[in-house]
Parts: sequence; structure tokens; C-alpha cells
Amino acid sequence: KVLSARSAKPGLGDERLGSAGATEHWGKQVRALRGIWTKIDAREVVDTPSGNGDDPRRASVGVQRSENLRRGPLLGVANLKTSEECWHAAADGQPLLTHERYRQVGRLVNSVLRAEPRPHYLLLPELALPRKWVSSVSNRLLQSGISLVSGVEYDTRQPGTVRNDAVLALTDDRLGFGSSVLIFQSKSAPAPGEEETLLRLHSRGWWPPRKPWCLVYRHRGFEFGVLICSEL
Repeated sequence: KVLSARSAKPGLGDERLGSAGATEHWGKQVRALRGIWTKIDAREVVDTPSGNGDDPRRASVGVQRSENLRRGPLLGVANLKTSEECWHAAADGQPLLTHERYRQVGRLVNSVLRAEPRPHYLLLPELALPRKWVSSVSNRLLQSGISLVSGVEYDTRQPGTVRNDAVLALTDDRLGFGSSVLIFQSKSAPAPGEEETLLRLHSRGWWPPRKPWCLVYRHRGFEFGVLICSEL
């Protein structure tokens, strides 16, 4: 399930992420496409800190509170180098997808999986992962119960523009069994040097337009927000 946090109504169709309606719709799609029966309790799904499931600034993912998360989530904060060469290649729309770079990412993921204790979340820097590798990296972590929050390389599919996203790959149990959800949140505004360099060297402007707020996520009882670099 892939969602977007770029508008005031993130979710499936026109329904907001975390609402009972969106989750029930998701459950019906799973039932129709895969024949898997889902068990959804609408009273549990609409669960935001304000008590208002329609608050567009909040997104709820997951129902059951993990005992470990109740004691405090374990965050794996990792560094992953993005070279100048990788940066410019992504800005040109030609990301470097070399074997050595993939091995670097693989070594990091394997070290996280071997960690004791194992973290609940792996956090990676801005622009850390090529977009084509998001699924393989996040799936490997999610299979072991680890959620991923990472910067993703520029999206250049819109001519003459770039979009800078963070991806949240979060464990999810709203259908009554283990699942996951991918959420892409756009950086609201570029850093001054970033904007100037993208325009001067790559003839690309910023997309989407600047927005005044970011979402607060409630993931299985843990509440957090995501700020990308200069947003802080």
C-alpha cells in the first residue's frame, strides 16, 4: 500500500490516512484481489491524539501498541554517504545504481538486522536511497519487524523540476494481520544552496509548492514527525 503525504488529504482515494473509511476500503481491495479475509475494528482505527480521525495534520498507522514501543522505541540512526557524483546524477534524472553502491546499502541493512537489541526503526539521511531500491531495502527490514524512515533521491519525472521526498515504510496491523504501508512525504522547501545549485547546474525548479505544515504520525502508539534537513 503506497500513500502520499503531499496533500491535506493523504490516503486512499479522497479519504484521509488513518480513517476507518480508508482502512475498510483497503481491506475490501485485499479481499477482492487476494482472497484474504480481513478483520477491521473501526473503533480502533480512528485513533489520533486529538480524538478527531479527520484531522488532516495527523496520520495513524497500526492499531496494537507494541510492549517494546510502550517502554520507548529503539531508533537506529545510521549514516549513509551520498557522494557529489550521486547527487548530481540524481538531479540529472540518471541515478547511479552501481553494484558497489548496492553492496554498501546491503552491508548497512545486514548490520542492522544483526544488531542486539534490534531497533524498531532505521533512520537514514536526506537523499540516501535511490528510488528504485526503496522496495527491496524496506521489504528486507519490514520482514524483520523494522520500520524505515529515509531520504530518497530526487524525483525528476516532472519536466524541469525535482521533488525531494522522505519515505516511511511502517509495519501495520490494521487488517488483522501483519502488513506494511509506504508513505512518501515531500520536503516543503529547498535549502538556499540546494535551490540555487539545482537551477544553475541542472535547470530544475522546485516541486511541489511550499506548504506550511508537516504531518504528525502515530505509529502503534509512538508519535513523531519527519523534517528533512533545512525544514528543521
